Amino acid sequence: MMNQWVQHGLHSLFKRRSKVDTSYPVVITVDGNTYNFTQDSLTEYIKRAEARKSDIDVAHKEMSDSFKQVANIRRTVYEFFNERHSSGDEELTADVSDINEMLDEIGADKLNNIYSATVTITITVDDIEASDEDDVTQAIEDELQVDVGMFTVTVDNVNVEHIYER
Repeated sequence: MMNQWVQHGLHSLFKRRSKVDTSYPVVITVDGNTYNFTQDSLTEYIKRAEARKSDIDVAHKEMSDSFKQVANIRRTVYEFFNERHSSGDEELTADVSDINEMLDEIGADKLNNIYSATVTITITVDDIEASDEDDVTQAIEDELQVDVGMFTVTVDNVNVEHIYER
């Protein structure tokens, strides 16, 4: 009789465990922190954790590619200078074109020169109220502004050529 009770008790216990109560929170303690989950919140947490695995794989590949790129850049720079170096050298000499070729190869900015340019701009200024042509010229000289973004601009000469009354 006791054996039947044990079987019945185990059978009853098994049935209770196989049915999931989704409203009862799952309580987990990890490193002294207690977490409470419902089945839905735990399911969402697992889904997010699985999605993070993919993000980690992508980040790992990007990091690996970056390390390879840095290794290639180091090799290129070393070879560039090693080709120009002899034992005991205190100084190295390189053509700017060769340096720029190497910088371009490693994806760095090239060395630049500083240039100036003289630019001729022809403009027409309309609707100037003035008492005479000298006032027109003075108004244009006072108000003329030239801007080329971040570059320094110096207006060397303002030559007002044709003044006509409308």
